[in-house]
Amino acid sequence: MKKIVLVILIALSACQHDEPKTNCDVDDPINNVPWLKQKVQEIESSQSRQAYTVYKVKYNGETGFYISFCCAACNMIVLFYHCDGTSTPVSDFSQMETIATLWKPEDYKCLY
Repeated sequence: MKKIVLVILIALSACQHDEPKTNCDVDDPINNVPWLKQKVQEIESSQSRQAYTVYKVKYNGETGFYISFCCAACNMIVLFYHCDGTSTPVSDFSQMETIATLWKPEDYKCLY
């Protein structure tokens, strides 16, 4: 009987597993999320790189990323990037909460 119980317990424990991490759960998204790493590399090679900042945010209760471009004279659509890299236009910026600044150049400045 003890052997049967032991086999059942082992079988049940093998079925239990942790949920896989999403791109939002990694320790270093800039280096460990391929699509985000590629975007930052593109930003770093652009002439306007000093105006960008990458944030980990919560928007409408969902964790994701926001790539900010500081330009007072620019008319831009603000995008929320989901963990998988797809984006959604932000309709209500007040619903976005910053969790952490992930990347910002040392020579950061807003463009005019």
